[in-house]
Order: sequence, then C-alpha cells, then structure tokens
Amino acid sequence: MKINLLQGINEMHKACSATIGKEGKPSLLAMLHSEHSPIRSLLFEIEVNIPTFISVHLVRHSSTGQLHYVQSMRDDRGGTGTEDRNTLVQHRMILNAQHIIDMSRKRLCNKSHNSTIKVWQNILKEIFKIMPEMKEVCKPQCEYRGNTCFELSSCGLHKHYTGK
Repeated sequence: MKINLLQGINEMHKACSATIGKEGKPSLLAMLHSEHSPIRSLLFEIEVNIPTFISVHLVRHSSTGQLHYVQSMRDDRGGTGTEDRNTLVQHRMILNAQHIIDMSRKRLCNKSHNSTIKVWQNILKEIFKIMPEMKEVCKPQCEYRGNTCFELSSCGLHKHYTGK
C-alpha cells in the first residue's frame, strides 16, 4: 500500500482565503468537522492491490471528490480470461478529504463486507499517519448520525431507524 498527500493544509488555507475574500487560516480539525468546501482541496493518492470485488465496492461508493484507476482484466490488456472476484487488481485512487469522510461512513459500517471494512481500515490507518486529525471524522454512518442506524436492515449495534 502506498499513500501520499498530494495537496495539504496550505492549499486548504488558500481555498479558505478565496471563499472569504481575506486571509483565512482556520484549524484543520475545525475545517474537517465543519465539512466546508475547502477540505476538498486536501488530496490523497492511494495505491493498493486488492481483490476485484473490494475494488468494485470502493468504486461503487463514488460520488464527488474521487478518481479511480483500476487495472484492466481485459484479455487484450494482460488478462487471461480466468480472473474472478478474488483476483488481485492494482487500484489507484485520488481522493479528497470529504470523499474519505463519506467513504468511511459507508465502508466502516458493519453491513459492508468484512473484507472491505478491513481494507478501508488499513487505508485509514495509513492516512492517519499523514494527517492524524482525520481520525476524528472518519466514522461509520451510525456513529456520525447519533448512534442510530439508517440502513435498511441493521447490524444491531445501534438502535434502528425504521421511518415510522
């Protein structure tokens, strides 16, 4: 696994200054908790070799603030035609801090596949070495939303919201 910080706190401060029209240097932790747009300028490059099905889980969660580059298994690009869901693929991601927070809410959930949870936890462990403040905001959805589960079927860890 390889993780690099491509753009850090200086870029976030420049983004803050641009949005308020004067110099702004709020703390990183305050910005991460507020989830205001300048945290999207914090960019991480992540390279992992993971099973295909986990790669799909990470790509499927995608919304904004992310780029995925996944090794092709096409037979004209090095694939053999025998690959399956457990075949290891090279997966490169460029993710901003907001996307890492959002991904954590889904991929740390106990309803996510156990192997996907472990891969995401290992990725976060490396991110926390680079930016320890991220640890406070990378939580499963149930913790973020007041210890209430909003999944269609709960794992049972927290009370389950049923919409009634």
